[in-house]
Amino acid sequence: MTLLTPGPCPMYPEVRQALREPLIHHRSSEFKSSYQYCKESLRALFKTEGDVLILLSTGSGGLEASLSSYLKPLDKVLVLSSGKFGERWGDILRAKNIQYDLIQKDEGDFFSAQDLPVDVSKKNYKMLCVQACETSTGTKHDIDSLGKSLASLSPETLFCVDGITAVGAYPVSQKGSKIDILVSGSQKALALPAGMSFVGLSPRAIDQLNPQASSDYFNLHAELQSQKKNQTRYSGSSHLILALKAALGLYEQKGESYYFNQVLSLNQMMAEALKSKSLKNFSKNPSPSLTAFEIPDQKAEELKTKLEKKKYLLASGQGVLKNKILRVGHMGNIETNIFKKFISTFKELI
Repeated sequence: MTLLTPGPCPMYPEVRQALREPLIHHRSSEFKSSYQYCKESLRALFKTEGDVLILLSTGSGGLEASLSSYLKPLDKVLVLSSGKFGERWGDILRAKNIQYDLIQKDEGDFFSAQDLPVDVSKKNYKMLCVQACETSTGTKHDIDSLGKSLASLSPETLFCVDGITAVGAYPVSQKGSKIDILVSGSQKALALPAGMSFVGLSPRAIDQLNPQASSDYFNLHAELQSQKKNQTRYSGSSHLILALKAALGLYEQKGESYYFNQVLSLNQMMAEALKSKSLKNFSKNPSPSLTAFEIPDQKAEELKTKLEKKKYLLASGQGVLKNKILRVGHMGNIETNIFKKFISTFKELI
C-alpha cells in the first residue's frame, strides 16, 4: 500500500535503518550526544533563537503542553479556527477551564492579519492560538502577517502556532514571523512514526514559562531544565531519537530547500490533475503540504475505496466534510515516479 495521507508519511530508508538499531539506554552518553544533535538541528529547522523541546507525545500533546505551561484559570485566550484541528485548541482550553474567545471561519477559509480584532490590545489576551496549516482542509493560514500584526497591536500577547503540517514541509520562521510557541510533530514532514512532538520556544516564551504548570508530564519549564542537560525528564525513546537524528541528518545533507521543492512539486502535480478533471481544491488558500479536493455527489469515500483497491491510501474528510472531500499528502518519502503512477490511476477512476 502506498501511503499518501498527510501523516503518517512514508519513511526514508535511513529512518527505517535507524529504527532497526540496537536499543541504547536513555541516560547513556550515546543517547545524550544524539539528543544534542537533534535539539540543535531542530533549532535550525524552526529558525528560532530560543529552544526546541522534544516531547514523547503526538502533536496534540505538544499543543496541550504549550497551553498547560503558560495559562492560568483567569487568563484569556483568542482562538482562530476554520476546521477540525483549529477546534482542538478549544477542546484543550475547556478541559482546563480557561476562558477563550473564538473567531470562527468556514472550513477551507484562512486567516491573515486583517482578521485580528481592531481592539485586540484592549482584550488583555495572554495568548493567541492558530494553525499554520489546517490539516483537515489543506488550508494555509498567513501566520507571518498574523504574527507581525499581533506583535504591533498587542505585544504582550503570546503567539502560539500549530505548525504540525507546516514545519519541514515549507518555509516557516519562528523568529521571522514572531512566533512565541511553535509546535510540530514527528509523523509529518520529517516522516517518522507518530510519537514525538516538538515545541519551539522564543526567548521571551522561555522567560515566561510557568514553573507551576497545570500538568506534571507536560510541564515545559521542568522539561527544559532536563533537556538543557541533553536528557529527557522522564524515560526517553532511544529509537525515536535515533530515527529523528537520521531524518534531520537528511535535511542537513540535502538542504531544507530540497524537501520544500519536493513537496511543492507533488502539490503542483496534484493541482494539474484536479484541473484536468474539472475538480476543485477545497481550500481558498491551499497549503503545499497536502491537497484537499472536493468529490461531487457525496462519493468521496467510494473513490477512496477504489484507490485502496489499487494500493493507494488517501485520507478522508473529517466531521461535516466526511464523504465530501479527500486529502492527499505531499510530505515524506514519496518518489516522483510513484506519484505519477498514482495520478494516472486517479484520473482513470474519476
